[in-house]
Amino acid sequence: MCCRLHHLTLVTATLLLSLTSTIKPPETFMEISVASAQAQTSQDRKAEALRLKQVGIQQLNIGQFREGLQTFEQALVIFKQIGNKEGEGAALNNIGGVYDDLGQYADA
Repeated sequence: MCCRLHHLTLVTATLLLSLTSTIKPPETFMEISVASAQAQTSQDRKAEALRLKQVGIQQLNIGQFREGLQTFEQALVIFKQIGNKEGEGAALNNIGGVYDDLGQYADA
């Protein structure tokens, strides 16, 4: 009798725990694919913004300040879209530097 009562108590406790626990079901293949695609897109956008930043620096080095400014602004838009605060800060710093070079200190 004692063994049966112990076994019944264990089964009841297990059943109660399984009913009250909130277990998240595994993600479907489609959810994984969408998340992966979004991550890839974000990485691609970040790579594009970093490339634009480098182009802007090259433009500054050859004296193309206006072009460099436009390029940094394009990079800034991408960094904002993907939520990359570090990139936003770097782009804003570059933009401020261009305005400083142009003597537009209020804009800098």
